[in-house]
Amino acid sequence: MQEERELSEMEVSLHRTRSLLGEKIIRLRQLEHSLTQLSANRNKATDATLSDLSSHSGSSGFSSNDNPNELKIGKLLTIY
Repeated sequence: MQEERELSEMEVSLHRTRSLLGEKIIRLRQLEHSLTQLSANRNKATDATLSDLSSHSGSSGFSSNDNPNELKIGKLLTIY
């Protein structure tokens, strides 16, 4: 009788453990899905930012050879 009771208690404990593990697995999958979406959104935002930077870099009107002081003087001369 004692062995049967212990065996029953072990089976109940096993079912509880399986249930808890199942809940943990579901939660981990939800977290994985959320992280995947977050990562994808972050990559899209980074790509969009880089795209914006590259499209605006050519329209600045400045070349890499321009001297900033000469540009300021040129602007001042055109104002006066």
